[in-house]
Amino acid sequence: MRALLGPFAVAGILVGQGATVPAAAEFSYAVNFVCGAFLDDDALEPVVPGIYLSAISVGNPNDQTVEFSFDVAFTFGSVPFSRTEEEIGRRDARRLDCDLLFEGLDDEFLKGILYLVAEQRLDVWAFYTAREFGAGDQISIDAVQILGRELDGNTAGPLRE
Repeated sequence: MRALLGPFAVAGILVGQGATVPAAAEFSYAVNFVCGAFLDDDALEPVVPGIYLSAISVGNPNDQTVEFSFDVAFTFGSVPFSRTEEEIGRRDARRLDCDLLFEGLDDEFLKGILYLVAEQRLDVWAFYTAREFGAGDQISIDAVQILGRELDGNTAGPLRE
């Protein structure tokens, strides 16, 4: 009996014979944060003197535990800290907030970006609250969904919903 070679066999892509399985995708999220009391009226900052808090909610909609890591780049305040490895259970959530960012630091005000990388797609939201000094009891709050990027090696791909 004579075997017929299809186009994949001719190209050398036979299942189980030299075929490579693509690496699992990773997803990256970049979340701005502002934390603490900003007192300097004369600073050239895009924030007014006040008290600022950020909380980042990370939800796992997947049916399995997901490992993720994060690190921080500060644009105002302290120096970056090392990458932190975490895991989040199926259908569970975590909060990364100002208390975590201030841990071990002497700063009163921090501003920057938290970079989170996960092995599966996650739901990431940032919640921002602010109270301007002298504004009485007025508090502002905002919630922003953070879209992830599917990583392709070291290059971030397009934003995904």
